[in-house]
Amino acid sequence: MNVFLVSVLILMSSLAHAGPRVIGNGGDSVSLEFVKVAQEVLYKIYYSNPQDFDLKGYEAAIQSTKIESTDRQLLLEGVPKDAINYPSEKRIIFNRKAWAQMNLELRSLMVLHEYLGIMGVNDSTYAVSSRLLHIRSFGISNILCKTDSGYGWGEIFIKHNLPEDQQALVASFSIHLKSSQGVVQYADQNQVVVKKDDLGRLIANRAMSLNLTSERGPFLVSLTPNGFENQMHGFFFVSGQTFPVSCVIRE
Repeated sequence: MNVFLVSVLILMSSLAHAGPRVIGNGGDSVSLEFVKVAQEVLYKIYYSNPQDFDLKGYEAAIQSTKIESTDRQLLLEGVPKDAINYPSEKRIIFNRKAWAQMNLELRSLMVLHEYLGIMGVNDSTYAVSSRLLHIRSFGISNILCKTDSGYGWGEIFIKHNLPEDQQALVASFSIHLKSSQGVVQYADQNQVVVKKDDLGRLIANRAMSLNLTSERGPFLVSLTPNGFENQMHGFFFVSGQTFPVSCVIRE
């Protein structure tokens, strides 16, 4: 059996019996979940056989880092965060409410991102963690949405020519809705500037809620995954009316 795989199994066994280094006000069970996801990520990365990642360093980080969960809002230089890592203290603190709202893919992304920080790896744009977990970048090229009252299409892409700490999601939507006056079209392009650190959540859950405008007035597009690959559902809110839609992502 591969020597490193043996060490992984030993790590899993030792953590199961001795317990990870968790602290916090009654949040130990949530912190244990954090470490459990870290262990699952270790397996996933190992079996993907990366050639340029320090697996033993990641293993050591899991063993040596203290994990703390909290109910208080976390701020880093005044910016709200779901989690913060402190490499010099070998400590990670994360928000329980944010954790509860994440799916497994997003939890894995956040956990790996924080441990990479402990290891001194620059993952400010989630590029390293996304690659290691094989999470596709947020780049929906086309969305076709249908509703009983009409249809719509959209394009979403990332714009890079911004200051170093920012990126922008550029969304174009055209919505055609049936009304008593016939088919009414709403169309516009909207640019949403986001911090690079905040792009990780969009990368993971591919959900969006965008306030757009058109010559006919403002409208809201809100879409989330529906549990099937390359499908979303949600609604368009236009002129005081809500139109449920089902959508297919065409990448």
